[in-house]
Amino acid sequence: MLVSPALAGGNLLFYITDEANNPLEFAAVSLEGRYGGYTNADGVFLFSNIPKGEYEAKITIIGYRDTSITVEVLEGKTGRYSVALSSEVLKAEVAEKTPEWELFRQEVTIGQNRFSEDEFASLPAVEKVDPPRSVIRFPGATVRNDLFCQMNIRGLGAEYQKVVVGGASVYNPYHIGGVLSIFSGDNVRSLTLYKGALPPRFGGRIGSVLEITPKVGDYE
Repeated sequence: MLVSPALAGGNLLFYITDEANNPLEFAAVSLEGRYGGYTNADGVFLFSNIPKGEYEAKITIIGYRDTSITVEVLEGKTGRYSVALSSEVLKAEVAEKTPEWELFRQEVTIGQNRFSEDEFASLPAVEKVDPPRSVIRFPGATVRNDLFCQMNIRGLGAEYQKVVVGGASVYNPYHIGGVLSIFSGDNVRSLTLYKGALPPRFGGRIGSVLEITPKVGDYE
């Protein structure tokens, strides 16, 4: 089989170590993004049948400075390169706990949806008049129909839902058979619907919990 001179190539053998000459396993070795692989437990990686020519070899591994060298592939030969990497201290920014952190922690809770005060204030007037109606904005939640504001959560009726206002359970939150609720939307600071994985502090319902946090006055 004849090989065109333009395609004839050779091999490259890399031996990657740290500053103390200890072999580095899983160091990434690449040739200009076209060829690449990882060193073995002995810090060795072999490129086979690479077209002849010059390449920029890049070696990277976490905890060490990225290193680039120029290598040359000769026809029918194996070039050997030993590279010692310098260690690098990884610096991370100091994490600060902000007020938004608590909100983020709550938002990622499984089966929980929440309206902040600003979000609730931006809802249509018909939903702000009766806060339970706003649950239609959440997945898996609806109300009985356009007339009634009783909640249906994942197919379970109002008798399976619990309503908590300011930490106190409300056992009869609706008037006129469910047409109106007893809540004033003007007094809502936040509204949270728990549809699953109910916190232990809530009990007595198997459907969901609607927690309404009222606004706090200035006591003057």
